[in-house]
Amino acid sequence: MPVVINPVSEVGKELRKWEQHHTAYSIDENYESKPGNPYQYREFPKMLYRALKRSNGQAGCQLSPPPLALFSGPSATDEWQRAMLEVETFNASTRKIVPDEAQERLAIGQGWCLSQQAALDQFEANERALGNAAAEAAHAVKRMSPAAQEEYAAAEQLTDAHVTDVRPAKRRGRKRGRPRKAIVAVSGGREHDGLQEE
Repeated sequence: MPVVINPVSEVGKELRKWEQHHTAYSIDENYESKPGNPYQYREFPKMLYRALKRSNGQAGCQLSPPPLALFSGPSATDEWQRAMLEVETFNASTRKIVPDEAQERLAIGQGWCLSQQAALDQFEANERALGNAAAEAAHAVKRMSPAAQEEYAAAEQLTDAHVTDVRPAKRRGRKRGRPRKAIVAVSGGREHDGLQEE
């Protein structure tokens, strides 16, 4: 059964302070009490996104949880919980909450995006740029000396990622067996050093 509260009473006045929106029920010119908590849009804190490569090689941003119906057998619940943990861990690494505009500008400069679709588009653009850089490096190798071509080929065999450059070997004072480093392109703006033994 609903409770009728007199708007002039102390309880009525207190409850009107907690009203969120200006409606006909919360504003009454006769009682001079207006809601104390009207809705206001606040831009921050804001969530930013970035896309990462998943274990299956596809790009993803925020994954949906796997349905329990896909798992069967006596250990279905355990498998589903492991899959849920993997999804939650992946999703946590693809989102970031920024408290103010300065942190937002800093995060955007580091590769974070305002929406999930923008993050996926940026990931694809980065992958395309890395592929182009690796193709240009492979084409440039054809005009290099045979020793440089061998060095590049050996660096390419160390990894599945695009090799965009190989650091030149220092001839003076170099000991045998010291590793040579290959610059391997990785999406996300980071470079990875592959090692080559002489």
